[in-house]
Amino acid sequence: MATQPELNQTRRHVSGSGQAGRGQYCFIPGSNLQMNIQDVTAGNMQSDPALCSKAWLPNQTQLHVSGSSRVGHLKTIKGLWPGSGWLVGPSCVGHSAVIACTIHTESVAGESYISSTELHMSGVKMLRSAEITDRYQLFNPQAYLQNNYTHPRANFDSEDCVVPWKLRCFASSFSTGEIRGQTLLDIGSGPTLYQVISACDFFNKIVMSDYLEVNREELWKWLRGDAGAFNWTPYIKYVCGLEGKSDHWEEKERRLRETIKDVCHCDIMQPNPLHPQVLDPVDAISTTFCLESVCPDKKSLEKALGNITSLLKPGGFLLMIGALDESYYLAGEVKLSVVPLDEDYVKEAVSKSGYRICVFKTYNMPPELKIGVDDVRGVFYLQAQKI
Repeated sequence: MATQPELNQTRRHVSGSGQAGRGQYCFIPGSNLQMNIQDVTAGNMQSDPALCSKAWLPNQTQLHVSGSSRVGHLKTIKGLWPGSGWLVGPSCVGHSAVIACTIHTESVAGESYISSTELHMSGVKMLRSAEITDRYQLFNPQAYLQNNYTHPRANFDSEDCVVPWKLRCFASSFSTGEIRGQTLLDIGSGPTLYQVISACDFFNKIVMSDYLEVNREELWKWLRGDAGAFNWTPYIKYVCGLEGKSDHWEEKERRLRETIKDVCHCDIMQPNPLHPQVLDPVDAISTTFCLESVCPDKKSLEKALGNITSLLKPGGFLLMIGALDESYYLAGEVKLSVVPLDEDYVKEAVSKSGYRICVFKTYNMPPELKIGVDDVRGVFYLQAQKI
């Protein structure tokens, strides 16, 4: 019997349906995926191809994978049939689907080698185009901060300005003392941390999270005190003024740095948005301008909200800020799509996700703050308790 060849000695090519942009969509096994491997009649194929280091298969072997699938744009990853060049990338909401992988082999000097594989997907909804995913890779955190968190939108001398309004919303929620506990999780932090300034006195641990590495690094820069980090001191001073502790801003800044224990990767499209990390259910979740910005439609937004809700304890609080009737925003050279939301839809979606809405406020963006970096009509703030 011939010796089974190492897979990395073979010639391979992966093709799939749904070609777009700079690449094609391919199948990503997820941690929650139950895969059924059928018709593998010979060789050393393990039950999970992500763990397979060798394969010796007859011609036209059909590998059928069924279950909750995930699709995304191209990115090379190690560990999935090592050396095969199988490509995966940022995940989107899973859908029931059947994916068939046809593995073609050829005989060389009496040995069977894999020459190519083909992916055939059915029932998979492409929730993000390659173009949208690519654009998020061009997200510029410094430009985003400049557009939204400096003058004129961050004018602390004007009570009518949007940034002071957002800080007052959070400060008001925490002033009651009802929202407190061991852990607060901030989902989709972006490069900002203003949303947890008031929280740091009421929680022992704050975890920030974002999908993009550039945003996570921007937060770490401030936490480390690096030169060039965004200056959040005016924000901290403003919050201290709201709390009647204007002279204690340095203590608040130190407390904030000490309380933020981690800045981790998150993907709200996954059932566990923090995968592979696993957190015990947290006492509170905050999220700002996340759901409407990264979800392609309302159906996926509601799914993502459910994913986030699974991380929260019963009785825990959700604090959310989001855009009203916005269709795009700018972050440097990139223009990013947004799902337009109105007040009634937000209330309905949150209530259907298992919350009792305690506070709902809106802010109408005045003409002088419509500076060409988005088309937002206004901003909402809500405080809701998980039932």
